[in-house]
Amino acid sequence: MVKLFTTHHGHSPESDLIFLFDEVQYVRNWQKALLEIAEAWPKARVVGAVSSAAPALTTGEVSSQGRISVFVLPPLMFIEFLRFRGSEEKLLGPEGGQAGQSLAVSQGVLRALNAEFHRYVNFGGFLEAVLPLARGNPAPTFIRDGVADRVLHKDLASLSGVNDARELNRLFALVAVNTGLEVTMEELAKAASTAKNTLRKYLDYLESAFLIRRLPRVDRQGRRFQRAVAFKVYLTSPCLYAALFGPVAPESEVFPRLAETALVGQWLGSSAMADLAYASWRGGGIDLLSIGPESNKPDHVYEIDWADAHAGGGKGPKQLAGFVDGTNPAAKAIVLTRTTAGPAAMGGLDITMAPLSLYAYWLQRDPTLRNFHPKG
Repeated sequence: MVKLFTTHHGHSPESDLIFLFDEVQYVRNWQKALLEIAEAWPKARVVGAVSSAAPALTTGEVSSQGRISVFVLPPLMFIEFLRFRGSEEKLLGPEGGQAGQSLAVSQGVLRALNAEFHRYVNFGGFLEAVLPLARGNPAPTFIRDGVADRVLHKDLASLSGVNDARELNRLFALVAVNTGLEVTMEELAKAASTAKNTLRKYLDYLESAFLIRRLPRVDRQGRRFQRAVAFKVYLTSPCLYAALFGPVAPESEVFPRLAETALVGQWLGSSAMADLAYASWRGGGIDLLSIGPESNKPDHVYEIDWADAHAGGGKGPKQLAGFVDGTNPAAKAIVLTRTTAGPAAMGGLDITMAPLSLYAYWLQRDPTLRNFHPKG
């Protein structure tokens, strides 16, 4: 194909070209084939797009002895959703705030931003919801059916050695119900009536197909476990939940987990995904954190407080404060709320309280939040 194209257009091996091959996972030994093209056309940029079985899951990782670089194309980001709908300029001004500076919004703007975030969480993957004039709720059937037909039922799964579509479907629904929660292999195997080895293969496939992401667990001291018995699981887009089970109201007990799922999704295209984890121990835990690759200590620690339980004083985030004090007092402590914003303090620890919807937007505006630890 390359030879036919270049011969027809008169290109030489010294030509500056871009070769883009879609769905290359269907080609046997596709990595080798791409490398051979790159060698034959040294000035060309060779790009292979895959829907599963990528050589790595995080942007910035490399394979084939450093000759293939991975870039993960994430689902629609919240900032992109706002821009498609014309909401960013309307709510946040023509510049949408400047990176590196604080962004203050009125309560009226925050209510409107939360309404857009609610729509994004439920319908952010549906074209009908993204269009600027869209007001009603789109039918989620085409995303649900598209996932089932292309990824769960047919050829992609079989390429990875997954042949029982019904069992895979059942597991995916089970994982979707638990998005944003800690699960164990024992619990999942029992609930899915699946052997652990088979379960592990299915989870690996769902992750390689970019339908889920798993986050590792650390203990109360911020140390990683040698065996990944428990982990947190997230859908790569919260709208997959709505596609399977229907839209969720912001007052629902499920919505905070979907909001957390949406937050994690903002990092999916970033190298920061490799640094994300969570903590749990008997009687406590931390919703989300990042581990510094050099210090090996938590340096950003998050608590999700969609109920605004810490607003107006009273009971503070004791677990978060104790965890930061015991692991890395220099870590940034952040409580993500529904409506509360501003600085706070507890036990000598400075805490930033920010609306989760605004933080999800700001992640794409501020590179220091999008990439905690820039590589290179």
